[in-house]
This record gives sequence, structure tokens and C-alpha cells, in this order.
Amino acid sequence: MFTKDDVQAIGELFKSERQETRKIVREEIRLMVKEELSANNTVIGTIIGVEIASATQSIATAVKTGFHEIVKHINHLDELVEALEKQAGIPHPHKH
Repeated sequence: MFTKDDVQAIGELFKSERQETRKIVREEIRLMVKEELSANNTVIGTIIGVEIASATQSIATAVKTGFHEIVKHINHLDELVEALEKQAGIPHPHKH
């Protein structure tokens, strides 16, 4: 038969084991969360890198297209000025 002291000792043993189990579980959870966060950060970093590369490419394309359009307009304006100069009889020695 168990005495009161035996029952208390068993209770303390259960408490001690429960606390140790909680510590182990907390540590396991902490490690799992750390691993998941690391994996998520890697995925997010990759996504952001791809998005930045894509945005950079889009910006470069837009700038190139815009530059070509501006050059076309400048050339057209230059042709108009030359036509007006020719019509008005204004020489332009800088072009010859």
C-alpha cells in the first residue's frame, strides 16, 4: 500500500517529468519555427529577386523604347527645320 509520502513523491515525479517534457516540446517547436522561417525567407528572397529582375527588364525596355521614340521625333523635327530653312533660303553651313 502507498503512503501519503509515496503518493506525493509520485506526484512530484510526474510534475518534474511534465516540466521536462514541456521544455523538450518548446525547444522542438522553436527549432521547427526557425526552420520554417528560414525556408520562407529563402522563398521570399527568391521571389523578390525574380520580381526585381523582371521590373528591371521592364524598365530597361521602356527606357529604350522611349529613347527610340524621342530620337525619331528629333529626327522628324530636324527634317522639318531643314525644309523650312530650304524654303526660306537660309543656309546651314554647319551641316555641310
